[in-house]
Amino acid sequence: MRYSFIVLLVPVIAEGGVSYNLTSRPLSGSASPTVVQYFVEQGVVRVGGPAAQQIQLFKDGTIYIIDNSSKSVTVLRNATLARIQQGLAEQVNKMEDMASQAPPDERAKAENAAAVVREMYARQREGVPREFRITTRTETAASGTCGIWEVFELGIKRLELCVVPTQAITGGEDILRGMKILCGYFHGSAFAFGVEFGRVDIWPRIEALGGLPVIIREFKDGAAVSETIVTGARQIPTSPKLFEVPPDYLSKEGPKVAP
Repeated sequence: MRYSFIVLLVPVIAEGGVSYNLTSRPLSGSASPTVVQYFVEQGVVRVGGPAAQQIQLFKDGTIYIIDNSSKSVTVLRNATLARIQQGLAEQVNKMEDMASQAPPDERAKAENAAAVVREMYARQREGVPREFRITTRTETAASGTCGIWEVFELGIKRLELCVVPTQAITGGEDILRGMKILCGYFHGSAFAFGVEFGRVDIWPRIEALGGLPVIIREFKDGAAVSETIVTGARQIPTSPKLFEVPPDYLSKEGPKVAP
């Protein structure tokens, strides 16, 4: 009896993540550029290379600040924008409940205080109105030609973003995913782009650019003051230790991220 065998060739998908550098430099003065190595893998972002004295891990809604010189870890819990907004909403609800139960002569004052906090909460959720405008200008980045977008806040130019197609850069999808993760944390935009956006999630507008911003320039008073560039992107093998908190380091709770 003759048997026939069919051999199926299944492609092997490499597991791992991506490493890249953010090079930031002021556009005035004599300060030297700073280069920080980033790693992204399976929803976790590490800021700082293997030899860095201080490392930040953005993991499971918590920021771990690892200090290799003192062998200590500072833990900032509930540090995501979503958790901060939830905490502020809970605070407003608590104030309104207390106001409803206050004696009549104190109720109006308590209700006004709750209304002030609720209005502040609403303003923070809305953020500063921003307008994204595509231009016809292009530049040359390490990953090729990128197209310039301008970002305006209340009619004032705040940023220039030079954007490339995601597939034009090694590990582009992972880098974009890492930027999205960082933008979900309080102050995370400063790590993602070198520009501080505070309690507002700017990511939905960034995602609408349809690519990866590889040059980010910040403007003040009509002039570019700083520039951040994505360079050195490369795929890396799975490296669990890069994303672990050293178990023998002294761990301490950091200050609560206030809503």
